[in-house]
Amino acid sequence: SKYTEGKWYRGKILNLSAIGALIFCEKIYPLGEIITLRFSLRPQLPQVELDARVIWHVSRELQHEIYPGMGVEFYNIDFKVQEKIIEFVERNLPHDIGGEERRTGKKEKL
Repeated sequence: SKYTEGKWYRGKILNLSAIGALIFCEKIYPLGEIITLRFSLRPQLPQVELDARVIWHVSRELQHEIYPGMGVEFYNIDFKVQEKIIEFVERNLPHDIGGEERRTGKKEKL
């Protein structure tokens, strides 16, 4: 969501990482604009509020299934909030992605 002149706009985070997000939303902001996002990382952080810079727009022709949308890069993110985002992402990864290497840093022997 973005707070503009007393109004928040709703969106849906389709992809989240430690450094940014892909957001599906009706309201698209210009490239380079700093926006404020508010979302939850349950159960650890009921609400996160941080700034992000718009770095790309979803192409209607190439990515019509997620249009309208935009990619954002977190801006001046607090280290502790970033750690919580990383924990949330890792906790919600499918179990077979990365397998043993992701959990232990060692590759599985085949």
